[in-house]
Amino acid sequence: MPDPAWPGTAGKPALGSRALHSRKSLQLPFATAAVPTETDAPEILWGTGSPDGVLSGDIGDSYHQQDGVAPRVLWVKTTAAPATTGWRRVATLDTGANLDQSAGGFRFTVDGFNQENVPISQTNVELVRATGRWRATRVGSVVGLVITTTEARIGGTCTIKVFKNSALAGVTGIQLGSSTVALDATRPTGHALVIPIDSLIFAALDEVYLTVTTDAAWSPTTADIRCAMDVET
Repeated sequence: MPDPAWPGTAGKPALGSRALHSRKSLQLPFATAAVPTETDAPEILWGTGSPDGVLSGDIGDSYHQQDGVAPRVLWVKTTAAPATTGWRRVATLDTGANLDQSAGGFRFTVDGFNQENVPISQTNVELVRATGRWRATRVGSVVGLVITTTEARIGGTCTIKVFKNSALAGVTGIQLGSSTVALDATRPTGHALVIPIDSLIFAALDEVYLTVTTDAAWSPTTADIRCAMDVET
């Protein structure tokens, strides 16, 4: 029968071009606990685009991404603050109720990018990695960057960026987004950055790597740097 509690277009206000709707309570006939009130129950939200870094929510809220590609469609708010971050995708379940690892929904670290005796005045020089560039098997995004150094920065800046696919036949290298980490006056020994999901997107078969840029004032040139990136697929 129709549910008079369904709010239709009520709920959280529209966010940009995104029409978001919510239902704060779901009364089930077999519920044994008290039904949450309108003010303390989790919200069910839906719209287009990633919510991470954009949509405010409370722990336990869920978000259905209507323009997502399976299994990248369901999100849950896992942290209270900041209000717009802490959204995490829920991994797809197969018919045996086990995580379907072939479908994705996982986050991991790609480590081992480095440069020894970092020189001055270099621009987007690819960092060395023992096994080469990281190769994507499915669509995903870079969600974190980190740089550390064996010697504290004395002068200038050393900046790390994310790129994909240069030097491949018929493919031009592309910088992924504008997110960077750097050694500078305020972060002389290291810098870690969390990046909103789907800001730095790659596709299956893309080769993803890190580059380093230093200015003429960079010092010491005897320092070695090591970098890593977190990816979610």
